[in-house]
Amino acid sequence: MTPQPRVAARTTVPGRLRPGQAEALKRWAEALRNGSSSELIVVPVGYGKTIIGVGSFEVAAGVVNADTCLYLTPTDVLRTQVYNGLEKALTTLGSSRPIRKILAENAAMGRIRATAANFIVATYQQVAAAPAGYEALCRERRVHVVCDEAHHLSESGRWAAALGALRPVSTLQLSATPVRLDRAEIAGARYVQDEGGLTIDPLVHVSMRQAWQERRILKHLNMQMKDYAVEVRSADGETRTFTASEMAELPDFDQRFVRQQLRWNEDYVAPLVNDFATTLRAKMELAPRQHQGLVFAATTEHANHLQRVFARWHPSLRCVVVHSVEIGDVENERRLRDFHEGRYDVLIQVKKASEGFDAPAVSVLLKLDAVFSREPVIQQFGRGLRFNHNLPEAQNLLNVFIGRDPRLAPIIEHLEREVPPAPLTRPAAGDGEDQ
Repeated sequence: MTPQPRVAARTTVPGRLRPGQAEALKRWAEALRNGSSSELIVVPVGYGKTIIGVGSFEVAAGVVNADTCLYLTPTDVLRTQVYNGLEKALTTLGSSRPIRKILAENAAMGRIRATAANFIVATYQQVAAAPAGYEALCRERRVHVVCDEAHHLSESGRWAAALGALRPVSTLQLSATPVRLDRAEIAGARYVQDEGGLTIDPLVHVSMRQAWQERRILKHLNMQMKDYAVEVRSADGETRTFTASEMAELPDFDQRFVRQQLRWNEDYVAPLVNDFATTLRAKMELAPRQHQGLVFAATTEHANHLQRVFARWHPSLRCVVVHSVEIGDVENERRLRDFHEGRYDVLIQVKKASEGFDAPAVSVLLKLDAVFSREPVIQQFGRGLRFNHNLPEAQNLLNVFIGRDPRLAPIIEHLEREVPPAPLTRPAAGDGEDQ
């Protein structure tokens, strides 16, 4: 039997632009008038990149006579989110422009070109797989391209190469982070050289601090890092006890080995799962149908293991797993949709809801994977930071549970003080690939 929904329908936020959105579109119009055809705008998660992306087409239509928007995303989840959110974005913008949207997967490129569709939502993969059709589209029409989550594009990557051959009239890049995971340059972005190296120069950069100051955009963040001391048995039967601080002194290889063991160690996992579940249940009792939990697992097997842990110790929470092994795309999409509709309380995922996953009801997060690089971790936290407009501001709090790890210190510092990333050094030719 399919579980029944618990999350109530979301209310619509009053249609008006946030200060950073208005400033971004104003500067975009000025840049086009001054002869620029490509710019990067950086805004934090939850700030409304889709509204800026859709608005950039409105601006490009007025300034450079763009007649078609090609909106590109790195994932199917984000593509669907953009497609479904188009009308809301137009309402917020106050636009009366007739829009005929189409998903690239719904028709062959030839059919799309033959239709009157003027807003095409596709993935970078689709453009790279069939570049000739998109190149023809740009020759036949005045196309404005929006590159969402542009940090996925590297100068030497296949996706960037396909986009480089399109020749649109204008391109706006959007991202929640100005830095790629591999520290390579973002393809098409502007950089300036200073004493420390290359520093990215976006047209507009709205900080997380600014978003918090504007209020009702991001939840407040409460991060609870649990210290621990666990026993780990080696292959030869030797038993060692490790604390978080002692682990930081181990060589990298040994650290990785011990942490792989930790993700399965009940002494480590059980307290984190218990705190996560207790906090989620308390929130659900306070505001029924308005809170859900998100768990980041390390592997498919680990995700399945965690589902069994929840079923054993916290059976009242309805959990569902999504990952790319053993579960097909259609089934994953169904499970994600059911989670969005409130049929589940907890989503346990492996690389399926780390970016472009919009779920304002997520207010408790458990991190048990092996990702500790700054940008991906901030993206993960961003899945739960989006403001829930069905709750008062005082109840918009994201609780994050995670084992204490020295590698988290600079990430926490970034979130608290928003320290800018270090300048880049230009890598040798051939380095960097699209994700």
